[in-house]
Amino acid sequence: MLELCLRPRVTIPSFETFVETHRPYSIAIDGYVEDESRWQLKTADHEGPYLNLDHHAKVNRSSTRSTCAQAHYHMKLRILERLGFLKENFLQGTVFANHCDEDVCKTWWLLSHPEWFETRRTPPLLVDALHLEDALDTTCGAYPFDIYSNRLKRMFWIYQAYNEAKVAGILPRMDAAGMRKIVNEVGRRIDEYVAGRAEMIEPDTRYECLDQGDGWIMIKEVGAQARSYLFREEGKQLIITALRINGNFEYRVIKQVPYVDLNSAGLARRLNQMEGSLITPTNKWGQSDLFVVSPRETGSSLPPDILKEEVFKFVGPLFWETIHLPKGSPEPTDRELGDWDYYTRLDAGSRH
Repeated sequence: MLELCLRPRVTIPSFETFVETHRPYSIAIDGYVEDESRWQLKTADHEGPYLNLDHHAKVNRSSTRSTCAQAHYHMKLRILERLGFLKENFLQGTVFANHCDEDVCKTWWLLSHPEWFETRRTPPLLVDALHLEDALDTTCGAYPFDIYSNRLKRMFWIYQAYNEAKVAGILPRMDAAGMRKIVNEVGRRIDEYVAGRAEMIEPDTRYECLDQGDGWIMIKEVGAQARSYLFREEGKQLIITALRINGNFEYRVIKQVPYVDLNSAGLARRLNQMEGSLITPTNKWGQSDLFVVSPRETGSSLPPDILKEEVFKFVGPLFWETIHLPKGSPEPTDRELGDWDYYTRLDAGSRH
């Protein structure tokens, strides 16, 4: 049978180290291993199988599927079976994660429900929910969905437990038991969603503005949908989130698209230098082509004004030349789309 092992804020530096330090039939998801998605089969010369599913390290994030979308493809195309993880219609092994965000929750739910994906009869509701999560997680919330639509309101309800913990600032110090409680509650709500019993909650777009300028803003998130609102409705291209945690700060520097002119790699290197002894091989500023994020174990010792000053040292001239791009056309309303609501209108007989 498949087991979930949550190791808060633990990061394995490479796939090779993962193979050396974990038993066979191990699956790493969503940043537990700081390496690209890879696998290793069991052969005469190698232990196995091993699998890493990730979209953070060594990738073009906007061209790489979210972890849950990768898991879906691995199940749908029977790759997990070919790797040796599936026996007698059950996945076996241990899934390792170091946090409990929406992508981790959805990935674990998919892996623990292989019965939905063994044939071509995946319920359309799951396909739609997967598309929503894939797009939002890949873009750090910047994908311009209508956050006031019923489809999104149901997603907000599914992930309510995680979002409440995130904006309350308790995730950086949450233990494995707390994370498991969130994963289990999200999984229960996905079950309810699939059964047609999902509820809806309104988006919470509240935030405290700490500083702002043309095309950018620094905020403390109060509502879980603040970032999505600012990207979609306010046209921000760069959002810096700051949260005070145990004397330090949890930061995220998020670009709307990879082509926003911010040197993420250079900024992460500079911030790691400034943090000094706080930085270790597993506790450091991380980055992708879409974001830069503070050390997971300790947060950052840098105050917001210093962080902002460093961020804009790595912003290039194209940022200022493109901040006034015109907004796209307004999205059609549900009424204009013929009350298009996947939850009640999708053809139950469709196959994906």
